[in-house]
Amino acid sequence: MERAEKAAERGEEHRLAGRHEAAVEEFTRALDLVPGHGYALGSRGQALNSMGHVEAALAGAELVRTVFPLGARTMVDVAETREDPPG
Repeated sequence: MERAEKAAERGEEHRLAGRHEAAVEEFTRALDLVPGHGYALGSRGQALNSMGHVEAALAGAELVRTVFPLGARTMVDVAETREDPPG
């Protein structure tokens, strides 16, 4: 779990710096270590959305919703992606 958390932290640093491809790689690494890692799933979706991969972002957000059905942030992410796709 600790390795997954470190990967997710690196992913978030990349995402916030606008390095979305690197962010997706780190979040995916975290998910390989801990499938269903909610934070990595949601943040990877945000990075994918920023890259214009709307369908992949929505699929990730829907998966987070199944893992954390009451996750308000996930619902906002889904709504924002549907209403304001990048590009």
